Amino acid sequence: MQNYYEVLKVKSTASSDEIKKAYHRLASKYHPDKHPDNQKYAEDMMKDVNVAHEVLLDPESRRKYDESLQPNFTNQNVYEPQTFYSNEENNGEPPPIFESLKEHRILILAAIVIIGIILFGEKRHPAEAIPHNIVPIEKIPQEKMI
Repeated sequence: MQNYYEVLKVKSTASSDEIKKAYHRLASKYHPDKHPDNQKYAEDMMKDVNVAHEVLLDPESRRKYDESLQPNFTNQNVYEPQTFYSNEENNGEPPPIFESLKEHRILILAAIVIIGIILFGEKRHPAEAIPHNIVPIEKIPQEKMI
C-alpha cells in the first residue's frame, strides 16, 4: 500500500491547503499531455496522485487512513487468530447452543442431504446413468437396420 503523504510529497501534518497545492503541482507535472513519449507512466502517476488527493482531502477518509498507518491498527493482520467468543462467563468457549447441535448432528446431516435432493434432484453415479440418446436395439425398425 502506498503512503499517500509520500505520493503528494507532503508531511502527515499537512493542512488541506497544502494538500491542494501539492496536488495541483503534481497534477501539472505528471499530466499525460506533458509526457507524450511516456503516456503510461504519466497516467499511472496521475492515478496515484488523484487517489492520494481524494483520500487526504476528505477529513473522514483521512482519519481512517491515518489510523491504518498506526502500528497497532487492529485490521492490519487478518491472519491473526481471533477469539470470537470472548464472553467471560463462557471462558472463551462457544455458547451452549453449539453443544446441543453436537447431539443432533446426525439429524442435521440428514436434513441437509434431503434438502440437497429436493433442490438438486437425485444424482446417480455416472455408471448408473442412462444415456438419453441411445435407443435399445429392439426399438429400432427393421428397415432402418443395415
